[in-house]
Amino acid sequence: MGFWHTGYMEFHEHTEEGGGGFIDERQVSVFPCTTCGLQFVTERDFRVHTFQGHSIQRPVLVFKGRECGRGRLLVTEETSVDDWVIRNTDKVTVNGSTVSLESVAEVLCSQRTGVVEVTLAQNGVPRPPRFEFEFNLTEENDLLSVDEALDRLIDGRELSARSIDDFIMRSKHYPTSARYVAGLANYLYGVMARERAAESGNPDETPAGDGYQAKYDQAVEILRNFDRPPVVGSPCRSPVTM
Repeated sequence: MGFWHTGYMEFHEHTEEGGGGFIDERQVSVFPCTTCGLQFVTERDFRVHTFQGHSIQRPVLVFKGRECGRGRLLVTEETSVDDWVIRNTDKVTVNGSTVSLESVAEVLCSQRTGVVEVTLAQNGVPRPPRFEFEFNLTEENDLLSVDEALDRLIDGRELSARSIDDFIMRSKHYPTSARYVAGLANYLYGVMARERAAESGNPDETPAGDGYQAKYDQAVEILRNFDRPPVVGSPCRSPVTM
C-alpha cells in the first residue's frame, strides 16, 4: 500500500480550494509561447501574456549614420565597411542567401550594380524588416567622357531636341554613367521647354508632367547624387546655366 500511495502522489497534488481534491497533471493543457518559451496552464494567462507582448528591440540597418527605411536607397559611390551598421539582428540574408553578421558589410561594399535586398531577422520579431539598395557605381573615366560630350554640346551653341539627342547618343558608350546622362538630359529638356514657353507667352503650354518644372525636378532628383561640377568649362561659354 505504501508503494502505491507514493506513486499516486507523484502525479497528483492538492488543490487550494476544497483541500481534498486532486489535479492530474498529466491531463493539464499547456499553452507555450513560441516567442519566449514560457508555458501557461490557462489559456487566459497565455492570452494576457501575448497581448502584453515582449520587450524586443527591432532590427536596425544604418547606412552612413542614418537608419534605413522601407524606400529603395540609391548608392552611387564606393562604400566602406564602417558605412554599414546592423543592430539587434540574429540572421541576415542578402538577395535570399544567408550571410554571416561578420561579413555582411563586406558583401554590401562589394556591390556595384543592380538591386540588393537585405532582410534582418531576430528571434521574436514576426515580420523581419526588408531593405532595398540600388547600386549604381560610376567609373570616373565614364563621367569625364560624359562631361566632354556635354562640353561639345555647349560649344555648338545650339539647344534643340537634335543636339540633346546627339549628346545622349555620344554618352551611350559609357554605361556606368547612365543615370548621370539621364539627369543632364532632363535638365536640358527642361531648359528647352522653358524657352519655348517663354517665347509663346504661355508657361502652361506644355502638357502636364512634361513642362520644364517637371524636367528640372527630375534632374535635381538624379544629379544630387553626383558631386561634380554641372558644366565643363567657363559658364560664360554656355547658353545653359545650371
